[in-house]
Amino acid sequence: MFEAIPVDKTENDNFTNNVESRVTRDSMEVQLGVLKEVALSLLRQLDVIKISTRSPKGDGRSLHDEVRDFEIELINSALAQTHGHQRKAAGLLGLKVTTLNAKLKRYNIMSRFYMPVGNFTGKH
Repeated sequence: MFEAIPVDKTENDNFTNNVESRVTRDSMEVQLGVLKEVALSLLRQLDVIKISTRSPKGDGRSLHDEVRDFEIELINSALAQTHGHQRKAAGLLGLKVTTLNAKLKRYNIMSRFYMPVGNFTGKH
């Protein structure tokens, strides 16, 4: 009734190799994702330590200086979370992209330092 279709062994081997390489790539992507999350978590913990080890309030710092430092920390955190992508960081912060860009210039923050290695070309 049904006839067996001959299968070329080289095609079957190629399919197996493709599946194995795809599984390896997927596994590596998962591992890289976990490492990125761990790195971001460590950066957040460092920020908390940095904040808690600052000199005590009332050391002569003005409200303007405190707000400025807090704003810089928020911007740096958003850029780290979005890997330097300004539009996404602006969304996280609830700012327009132009406002974030002005603050980056004012505080001399360079978003390209938050990009993953190899992504230094193109706009972020």
